[in-house]
Amino acid sequence: MDHQLSGFRGPQAIWFSEGPKQKLFVDAASSRISNWSTLLPTFEPWREKHWDLHRRISNKWESVSNQATGRLEPSQVTKAVLEFARVYGDFFDPDGCENIASYLSYLRYGGSRYNRYWVQEWDDIKWALTLIDAGQNTILMDENHPRSKEGSAILNWKLQQFSVPDLRKKRKLSSSWSIGLIPTCLAGFVWILIARDALDGVIYKPCKGFDKCGREVPSRTPTGKATKYCSDRCKQRAKYEKKLSVR
Repeated sequence: MDHQLSGFRGPQAIWFSEGPKQKLFVDAASSRISNWSTLLPTFEPWREKHWDLHRRISNKWESVSNQATGRLEPSQVTKAVLEFARVYGDFFDPDGCENIASYLSYLRYGGSRYNRYWVQEWDDIKWALTLIDAGQNTILMDENHPRSKEGSAILNWKLQQFSVPDLRKKRKLSSSWSIGLIPTCLAGFVWILIARDALDGVIYKPCKGFDKCGREVPSRTPTGKATKYCSDRCKQRAKYEKKLSVR
């Protein structure tokens, strides 16, 4: 593992340089078909440059929750959790594909019709991004706000819960050290992205290939760079389409 923060440019209040390696949920039918002959699929948000993951989760939660009545449709929540786990893995444990299986069992034997931890976390993410979009970032740092936890501001509490400090050099040849954050799970990756938006003023615009990917790109990536494309795949597709257009 490279313990230097590659691409760091200028001061940032929040920086991190890696993310969790998520094991994805594979249902029983798929497992029998493969006969466990291959390794479980994985998702690596840092390597795959999912810098807008928190915003997509917020949009997904908005589509699931019924804001008009203040009620949740349990079947829709269950569907959203399983769809998420198949693409991104367990939200709280990188190795938590077994947790999803337990979750399914919990439903099957008459447990709660939706997982309150996922529901609460997604609702908190939606709330935080709504505040940031409204220019009310300071509420996330207000330890006296009703949504604060154990006397700690909500953003501080989330970072303490889902990430750990990491001491490393900003550049390989530098004598300067800095403290960053490493997420311990996907929830930590998401809340660090939210912290960047709140403290570093990161804003988003549609990817150049938005009509194909539906993704957004930040004004500054965690590596300190600006980008027009959400991924290398999107960039390569744009180059290919450009070549076709000039023929």
